[in-house]
Amino acid sequence: MGRLVLSPVSPAFPAAWLLFGLTFAMAAAHFLSLSWPRLATVVVYSIPLVWCLLILRNRIGLRTRLNLIDAVFAVFILVVLISATIFPGPDEHGAVRRYLRYLPFLMITPYVLGRLMSFKDLELFSRITPFAGMGLLPLLMLDRLMVEVRPWRLPIFGLDHGPLLVGGLLAVLLLVLCARVLSGDKPAEKVAACHSRFCWG
Repeated sequence: MGRLVLSPVSPAFPAAWLLFGLTFAMAAAHFLSLSWPRLATVVVYSIPLVWCLLILRNRIGLRTRLNLIDAVFAVFILVVLISATIFPGPDEHGAVRRYLRYLPFLMITPYVLGRLMSFKDLELFSRITPFAGMGLLPLLMLDRLMVEVRPWRLPIFGLDHGPLLVGGLLAVLLLVLCARVLSGDKPAEKVAACHSRFCWG
């Protein structure tokens, strides 16, 4: 791998943080019996956002390669904003509008990181993801052994939606492992070949 991929300016690192960071951070707090304030969630999600902005500054030449996919994504974000304004939610508390605060972290940042990735960044991300995903497995086993088994116990690592989140991460792990097996020893070349046939811009 080149210097770019191994340096902090590779978008593969903040992408992996965005995908796994909250789960591992809450697992650490859970096992250490620490409280989890709302500010901690903001910090965990803000780190890849700031990281993404720093990488974007170094790769600002991307502006000259905007394409139809970028335009469609911009329209999608605009529709979400308009919908949240016109349809505030099923109740007076604005159930839809209040989730707009997650939009920069869970929609815009992942998209920008994906657009900033080169083939080598994608290869690095495909190497990071299995290790991070497999790191969840012993944590799940430890959680199972430490906590008294109760009927219908759903929370994992202190998250009410823990099973859904962990299941999604393990699904990503399975997809990456399958992709690496199918692509052989040179995934970057395989992706490059596919990209040459379906180039975005």
